[in-house]
Amino acid sequence: MLDPNAPVYLHDANRTPSYRSCGIDLVSLLSEAARGIVDRYRGQIDCLLVSCQDPVSFNEVNHLAAAICDNLGLVGIEATRVENASNSIGAITLACKQARCGANVLVIGGELMNDRGLSAERREEIISRVVPAKDRDYGVTMPAAVALITSAFVGRHGIDDARLRTLLEEIAVIEYHAASLNRFAQFRGEKFRREPMRARYRSPANLPWSDPLRLFDLCPTTDGAGAVLLSCQRDLDGHRAGVKVTGQALVNDFNRLIHRERICVLAATELAARGAYAQAGIPVEPLAEGGFLVREWPAGFFAEIHDAFGPLYLLNLINLGIYDLADAERAILEGRTDPSSAACTIPVNPSGGLKDGHPVGGTGIIKIVETAWQILGEPGGIDLRAEPLRYEPRAALVHSVGGPGSVNGVVFLEHAENPPRPPLPIERHPVSSGKRYFKQASFPKQGRFLASTRRHVYSSERRGEELESFEIGLVEIWEDGVAGPRKLALPMDDRRLRYGDEVKVWKSYRDDRYHYEKAYASRGRL
Repeated sequence: MLDPNAPVYLHDANRTPSYRSCGIDLVSLLSEAARGIVDRYRGQIDCLLVSCQDPVSFNEVNHLAAAICDNLGLVGIEATRVENASNSIGAITLACKQARCGANVLVIGGELMNDRGLSAERREEIISRVVPAKDRDYGVTMPAAVALITSAFVGRHGIDDARLRTLLEEIAVIEYHAASLNRFAQFRGEKFRREPMRARYRSPANLPWSDPLRLFDLCPTTDGAGAVLLSCQRDLDGHRAGVKVTGQALVNDFNRLIHRERICVLAATELAARGAYAQAGIPVEPLAEGGFLVREWPAGFFAEIHDAFGPLYLLNLINLGIYDLADAERAILEGRTDPSSAACTIPVNPSGGLKDGHPVGGTGIIKIVETAWQILGEPGGIDLRAEPLRYEPRAALVHSVGGPGSVNGVVFLEHAENPPRPPLPIERHPVSSGKRYFKQASFPKQGRFLASTRRHVYSSERRGEELESFEIGLVEIWEDGVAGPRKLALPMDDRRLRYGDEVKVWKSYRDDRYHYEKAYASRGRL
């Protein structure tokens, strides 16, 4: 066993383009990302880890790691598939552990989401399976889950609709523009540049999806894959590594939103970031209101963060300790996170983030590939060394989210020549539980409104034709003046509610679901 804090070197990295539909099979797609690496290091690879969310449902493929080994001519080594929904950083954390035991580890991640045999409805059903079944009973999908988190966040912080819409528009414009310059991106080319994208964001084509999310706040469904080779040896088969991993962590939170103590943050992101930063020797400053800030990043720092849905870009800037809320808003609107702006101070997602593409089981690994290429001066898209920034990228974090924020990971990468920093003690901060129980089983009960979203369902055959829409709410029940369990619930009328408003909560024994209405003012006796 090597030093648990020893750097892990990244010797090679490759990816496929992000395809709308690649037309080939899953095993061939994932193998293609790694084929050049295998050809260069065939005799040096001891282990294969494969990250893929759901090859059985998407592609009817079982025993994926063995099939890829066979396809690449690697039969005879250890091979295992790893699954953490849309978070492939779990495969990287395991690979680092194996590398510190002396292995040279090939990691491949990817997904083929647009198999020609899949309907759009079936694809959405498969993606939504990462949402717990009890939540799906209320109509919660991945966009709806993020919309509920966003609703709670903006409600708690007093962000009105106009302010949020301005932020989401700017985030979308920044991300699509960066992706349009990435030769591997699914959304590339002139029509996704800054001004055309701003016009499209403001157009009727930007359909409401799960309020406040609109169509262009969402990432695409993608076929694609990436691969990296990790080792604790700086020199391998005549090659000297130029990039190293100095910190990595993966943290699980409660899978159901209602069981999380803080529903308006991604607590698993905060904890994973703290762990990765401590390994990398980067101190954090705890904040009185919760969370933390990094006051000083290593020179040449940039970030690749998981922004499958627009609001996550804002939340991640805060949960990763890059900015507090007020400064995060200003940074977005002033161009300080925009890698194509001369005003940029901390470049975020120079690859285009997940507007580049989101092949769920491989996105984190693809972002590691893009980050390594950026550090080495060979980016697929925006080159931070070029005008207008003239920025020397030397260190970066890569962040990935699995499911509705229930398993999140952070990897810290640096140029291999960066001087080492001593690791800091890792403080174990347990994930706080909001799981509480009723004192009495009688209904109705008093409660507080926390969040809601309206889902819009469209025809898959007639573009833009809305078939139905319905509201999903999240309430906190109170008993004897004490906060009790939180529940997903359906509204009983259309009165608009604000975060913290008093509600009355019922349980229907017909459908076994919770329902709520705004509490009426009490009346005196007639």
